[in-house]
Amino acid sequence: MHLIKQGLRANADILAVLALFAAILPFSGGSFSFYRESLGLPLLCKLFCIMTVVAGMREYGILNFLVRHLLPAECSLRRLGVSLTFGCFFLSMAVTNDVSLIMLVPLTLEILRRCGHLECAVWIVTLQTIAANMGSMLTPMGNPQNLFIFEHYHVRAANFLQVTLPVTVACALLLSLAALRLPKDIRIVPAAAAGHLSVRVSLLLGALFALCLAAVFRALRPEIALLCVLAAMNLLKGRLLLKADFHLLGLFVALFLLTAALSRLEAVQALPQLLKGHVYLASVLLSQAISNVPAAVLLSHWTSDWQTLLLGVSCGGLGTLIASMASLISWRAVSRELKDSLKSYFWTFTLANAALLLLLSAALAASGAI
Repeated sequence: MHLIKQGLRANADILAVLALFAAILPFSGGSFSFYRESLGLPLLCKLFCIMTVVAGMREYGILNFLVRHLLPAECSLRRLGVSLTFGCFFLSMAVTNDVSLIMLVPLTLEILRRCGHLECAVWIVTLQTIAANMGSMLTPMGNPQNLFIFEHYHVRAANFLQVTLPVTVACALLLSLAALRLPKDIRIVPAAAAGHLSVRVSLLLGALFALCLAAVFRALRPEIALLCVLAAMNLLKGRLLLKADFHLLGLFVALFLLTAALSRLEAVQALPQLLKGHVYLASVLLSQAISNVPAAVLLSHWTSDWQTLLLGVSCGGLGTLIASMASLISWRAVSRELKDSLKSYFWTFTLANAALLLLLSAALAASGAI
C-alpha cells in the first residue's frame, strides 16, 4: 500500500492530466483511431531509446569516465567552476539537461566539500543548472521539448540550428562572464581519474547512441532503432530497460491525449488567432507555471510558428524552479548537501535566471526574432 501511495504521489501530474482529458472527452468526440494517431509514437520511441542508452552509459561508468578525464589535474577555483559549468553545457547537448545535472552537480559538491570551498557551491550549481538548460537548447535531443518540436513540426536540422545557435552562443558568453565572480587565486586538485572501462561495452553503447541520433535526424526508422536497443540491452543488462524515465513518457502520452481532445472543442477554436504575435510571451509564462515540456505540447496545437515556440519554451526554462524540471535535480542535490544554504540558493537561482530571461528576451525582441 505504501508503494502504491508513493507511485500515486510521483505521478500526480499525469493523473491530473488524464482526469482532465476524461472530463473533456464527452464534449470533444473523436474516434479511437484519432486519439491513437495523436499519441506521437515515433517521438515516444525515440525518447525511450535515448533514455535507455544514456542509462546504460551511466550504469557502465562511461559518462563518469569522460567527465573525470576532462577535469584538469590541478587548477584555480575559477577554472574548476568554468570546467564544471561548461561540462553541463556541452554534455546536455548530447545526453539531455537532466543527465548532465545528475552527473555533474553531485560531483561538484563532492569536489568542493573535499577542498573546503563549499561556500562557492551555490553560485557554481546555479551556473551549472542554467548551462544545462540553455546548452540543451542547441540540439533536438538536448531536451524533451526540443525533440517534440523537431518531430511535431518536421523541422530540418539546419533550420533548427539557425534558431538555436545564436541564443546558445550568447548564453555561453554570458556564462563565461558570470564565472568571473569565482576567485582565481585559490588552487585546488579536483578529482582522480576514473577506472578502466570495458572497450566492448563502450563500443556497443556508442554504436547504439549513433543509431539513436540517426533515428532523431530521420536517417533511420525509429522502430529499427528500438529493436536494436531492446536486443542489445537484453544482452547487457535487461534491467536497463527499466531505467528510462517512464514518468516523462507517461506525461507525454497524457498531454498528447489532452491536447487532442482540447483541439476539437469549439471553445478553443479561436486560440490560434489569440496567440498570433504572442507565442513567445505565452510559452514563457506558461513554462513558469507548468514547466516548458507541457507548455510546448499544449501550445503546439494552436500555432504553426515553431521557431518562436522553440525560443519561448527554451528561454522559458529560465525563471522559476519548475520552469524546467531539470532544475529540480540541482535543487534536490543542494537540499541534501547544503541544508543551511537553501534560502541562499533559491534567491541566487531565481534572480540569476530572471536576469538572464529578461536579457535574452530583450535581445530577441531587438533582433526581431520574436
